[in-house]
Formats: sequence, C-alpha cells, structure tokens
Amino acid sequence: MAYDIKITTNFEQAIADFNRLRKTLKLAIGNAVDKALAETISSLKTELKTIVNETIKVTADVPEPERQDLRNTNVAKSKADIVKYLFGQDIMKSDYIQKTAKSNTYNPHNNIFTVNNSRLKLYKPIGDSSSLQEVLDEARNRIKDGILIDERSGKMYKPNPADVKGIKLECSSDTGVTLNSEHKFEAYKNSDRITRRGLTPDQRAAIVTVKQEDVRHMINNSLNIDLLVDTVLNGDYDTAISILSRFNKNGDLAQPIKQVTNLKQNTNLTPNVQALKNVNELIKNLKIQKIVTPDEIRYVLFSTYKEETEQYTEFFEQLRTNIYLWIVTNENYWFDAIYKAVVQALSTYDPTAKM
Repeated sequence: MAYDIKITTNFEQAIADFNRLRKTLKLAIGNAVDKALAETISSLKTELKTIVNETIKVTADVPEPERQDLRNTNVAKSKADIVKYLFGQDIMKSDYIQKTAKSNTYNPHNNIFTVNNSRLKLYKPIGDSSSLQEVLDEARNRIKDGILIDERSGKMYKPNPADVKGIKLECSSDTGVTLNSEHKFEAYKNSDRITRRGLTPDQRAAIVTVKQEDVRHMINNSLNIDLLVDTVLNGDYDTAISILSRFNKNGDLAQPIKQVTNLKQNTNLTPNVQALKNVNELIKNLKIQKIVTPDEIRYVLFSTYKEETEQYTEFFEQLRTNIYLWIVTNENYWFDAIYKAVVQALSTYDPTAKM
C-alpha cells in the first residue's frame, strides 16, 4: 500500500517572527540603555560640580614648595575667584590663608578680616605723626569695605556699612576718641616696651578691635557670601542680583551687582572667572549622544568648552578620573538594565523563553 506524505513548512513566518524579535530586542535594549544612562549621568554631573565648586582648593594655583607656608588651605578655589571678582578682596593674600601665629589681621592692604569667637583684631602701622582718629577711621572704613570670615567654619559675611561700629583700641573700654583711648594710643607710639608687628621703621602698630556684641550684630545682619557664591556658581544670576539688591540700601553694592550682570551677559570677566564659568557650562551641557547604525548602537559622552576652560587644569585631571570611575561604578547597572530588557522582549515573543 502506498502512502502520500505531504510536509509543509512556513519558514517565511519563522523568519518574520525572528526579524520581529530582533527589532523588538534592539528597540528594548536601546530604550533600557537610554533610561539607565539618563539616570546615571545626573550623578556624574553632581560629582563634577562638587569637584569644581568645592573640592579644588586655593592651593591649585600655588607651587608645591610654597604650599607649606599657607595657614589655611580649606577654601575652594571657585569661592576665592568669585569673591575676588565680585568684591575685589583677594582671599589668597589674606591673613586667613597666609601663615600667621594667631587669628589676627596684620596685612594693612587686605580687607578680609578673621573673626574668632566674635573677636576681630587688626594691626595698624603707626608713626610719630599718626593720630588716634585717623587710625579708628581707617579701621572703620576697611571693615565697611571688607569681608568677615569665621575662623572655625570658613563662612564669609559682607557687613552692612551702617552696622560697622564699636571700633576701639585693644585694652581700652572706650570707643571713639576719649582721654582714656588717647592715653592708650600715646603709649603705643612712645613706649619702648611696646613693640608690635607693623610696617614702620620702629615696627610700631596700634591694635584695633571691635566690641564682641558689635561683631555679632554685624554678622547677624550681614550678607551671606556663601549663599551668594553658591547662587552664582549655579548660574542663577537673577537671584544673585536680587540678594545683592536687598543689601544695596545706599549703593554700596552697586559694583558687585554690575559684576553679576557681567557674568549673566558673559562680558568683561577675568580669565579665572571666565574659565570657571566655562567649566560649569561644560558640566551643565554634558550629554550622551546616541549613534544608531544597522549593526550597532553606540553611546558617546560629550560636551563642549571654550579655550579659557583649560586654565582649570586640576579639574580636567579629575574629570578623566571621575568619568572612568563613573563607568566602572555603573556598568553593572547598565548591563542589568539590558538583561531585564532582553527578558521582557523575549517574553513577548515566547512566554516560555528563559535566559
């Protein structure tokens, strides 16, 4: 007996199913990687902003042999650059940074004053023709123009000129010019036993202090420079101008407001501030570029920066290191996202499929 056996195949359907699976896998994997990379690049940006705005210290600009002469190296370079640009006060030349024996202000040409436990003390070089009135007036004007920095925390304050009071000679209970303070001042000038660190030929200096309650009042009512600097570094220039304007009662902060406006318009910036601004823009614009070809999907981490940015050399050194660490730290997370996407894609093709 003869039998007719007919075998039919549907390879076309199998091929169609396989092509559908391949497209599904490619789309699922691409979407999973897109999402995973978007989540992790935010953490990279946060880490890089911390590096440039907090981690890199003022020592970045100081040659290695000279770093041992610095008294305090815990000030962020970005903060020092912004403070100098806005207020014209150079933290690097202050007694807070330079090596000194105590928390006093000796440098008569720098108006960043160290405060320790609400105590503020500055030395004024004097000579035979010096008068108490001119010494007190100069101290008052320097503080009005200057910045207070807390010895322990490093926080900075810009005092309201109207709150600068309580100026007196050390060991004198009187503010202003009185018989008692005049007597004390003459002792500074004439006693051979009183030799102070000054810049006159006889190394004489009057020591000027501020009453503790007046120092506390100045700080409590001052402009918070740390908040202002953070706002500027975040590129929120309108808020920074608003903060300055609230304290600009008599036009004392007109120049800092102008400087923030320059930052907003990206004009008339110093090289350091231009480089710092460019670095923050580089971080802000950091992106993942997705390149799709018939054979592969490639992801490229990129951003753009201007030539001035390269002045922040220490940032670029740490940038390379942190990108490497970012990849190492997140590669398992990315592969796990791909694995889950593949399993999900296979389940739509064949629910019994296992990996």
